Amino acid sequence: MIIALCSLAISGCASKKAESEWQQGKQTLESQLVEVGKDQTLLAEQVQVLNKQLSELDARLASHINEQQVSFEQHEARIVVLENGIKRLQTTASKSRKAAARKNKTQNKSKKTKVAAINKAKDPPPAKPTPVVSEEEIKRIYINAYLALKSGHYEQAGNDFNRFLTEFPASKYTHQAEYWLGETLHAQGNTLQAVEAFQKASSARETHPQSNAALLRLGQLYAELGRAEEAKTSFLRLIEEQPQSPEAEIARKTLSKPGNNTSK
Repeated sequence: MIIALCSLAISGCASKKAESEWQQGKQTLESQLVEVGKDQTLLAEQVQVLNKQLSELDARLASHINEQQVSFEQHEARIVVLENGIKRLQTTASKSRKAAARKNKTQNKSKKTKVAAINKAKDPPPAKPTPVVSEEEIKRIYINAYLALKSGHYEQAGNDFNRFLTEFPASKYTHQAEYWLGETLHAQGNTLQAVEAFQKASSARETHPQSNAALLRLGQLYAELGRAEEAKTSFLRLIEEQPQSPEAEIARKTLSKPGNNTSK
């Protein structure tokens, strides 16, 4: 009987110990599961943040690629339009030359008769009239210079723009030619001469397609040369005179850049 009671007591103690160990193991496991759950939650949040950042980068990259593609397509379209315009001008010029040749032939006959009459009268021959260049021919010369610049033939472009400005100083394309001459000179590394060209293009009283761009480029070249005050003056003038223009917005961003000398 005593032996049976001892066995029962020992069995009860062993059962309580096993249950205690099981409870401790259970609590430890539950704590570990809670920690694992926290780690998984934190990891999930980090993955969500990284995915969001990746999506934003993908969107920005796609937008940048789209903008570059649109810009390239617009440039190609402008080149095609200019090339077609040149072809039409060449065709018109060819017809004009033929008509002029026929007219000159007729005029030469008339001149010979007049010269003979003048010689008989011992009067001096009439002065030769100044040749008149048509507006289409002036436009053709300007476009040829522009295409030379866009094709990377900077020496030819510089010569053509200088010739244009010498021969047609009062043309409606004069200020545009001054602007593109500035770009040509800058592409050749002649920054000081480019500044002079942009000064002329930006100082015109009448507005023209490149007037705002000329003032912006003038400020950028001054900054490139380290002439911060002159650069700032050019940018502020652009913002004051054409506040709604895209060029004025670029000038504002340039002046607001941290560490930019022109922002002082």
